[in-house]
Amino acid sequence: MDTQVAFKIFRAGRNLASPVREKIKGEVELGMKVHHPNLVRLFGMLNHNQHGPVLVLELCPGGSLRQAFDWAHSGGITLPWSMRAKWLMEIASGMAQMQALLPTRIIHRELKAVNVLLSETDLARL
Repeated sequence: MDTQVAFKIFRAGRNLASPVREKIKGEVELGMKVHHPNLVRLFGMLNHNQHGPVLVLELCPGGSLRQAFDWAHSGGITLPWSMRAKWLMEIASGMAQMQALLPTRIIHRELKAVNVLLSETDLARL
């Protein structure tokens, strides 16, 4: 079975300072141990000659929460509160899993609607 992946390329990745690279490497090692249905799987990291550190992640077909909000707004659709509550609980569950990684915690520095991915099933319900 083939696994489709996505790549996360850091802005100015080639120019990241060594301490930042080491921090990323440590978080990748920890992140590879996390398996949760509401978190994108992290398969590893590679060092690209042109881009510097690049994360290899699970490819998640579907779209972002931001796209769902925009689509609903442009179509005059009100998202049901039950759906909103479900998404919030799933986001909180995933973040709680990341925070439970003691003694080191993963800090998600960009938790925002554009970085919350929804499944194709969730999007089809809109």
